[in-house]
Amino acid sequence: MLLGAGTPYENLIISGSPLHLDYSTPAAVFLFFILYIVVNPLLFSLRPTWVFSRAELVTIYIMGAVACTVSTIGLVCVLIPHISAGSYFAAPENGWESQVLPYIASWLRVTDEQAIKFFYEGLPSGTSIPWRAWAAPLAGWAVLILAFFAGLSAGCGGTIAPSVQSDIIDFDEFKTGERKEGSYFAAFNFVQKSAIGVMILVTGWVLEFSGFVPNEV
Repeated sequence: MLLGAGTPYENLIISGSPLHLDYSTPAAVFLFFILYIVVNPLLFSLRPTWVFSRAELVTIYIMGAVACTVSTIGLVCVLIPHISAGSYFAAPENGWESQVLPYIASWLRVTDEQAIKFFYEGLPSGTSIPWRAWAAPLAGWAVLILAFFAGLSAGCGGTIAPSVQSDIIDFDEFKTGERKEGSYFAAFNFVQKSAIGVMILVTGWVLEFSGFVPNEV
């Protein structure tokens, strides 16, 4: 969370260090160094069982690297300029104001001219960041981005679960000496179909709550 919030703030507002540095993620390396050199020895002196294992340290580093990438050039530091650049760079020569901007919903882009000017030309001393101007478009894009990552997660579940079934069955045979394919597949399909039924039910409620009218154009 610290890397996810701190790196875009440093990149877009302070611009005082290369800790984000695009995809090389030195901030994640620094965090890993602190955990390995400082935190782990301290934990070992208090209680050896508290020490981070190699697998845990690798997991933390990977999470930090992803946080550095997604919160900078991987997403955030590309998205924020894109939702404001159209208005800032619109000119009679390129025709963006009449040919492009009217086709982009106002809740998907920043429309406050002063907030856009502050972003590209610098925030005057003593002036607070106009968060309200950015809140609506960022929230709108957040829904789309979360839906994208939710789709990736759902795809992983639908791919990984069936692929490990055979390994689970073989491991169970190794431990018990019995083959139980029927029981495993029955349980898997029961849980899967139950989840699909609940999902369809909840989807109907969400559509009704949002005011969706079927067969209406």
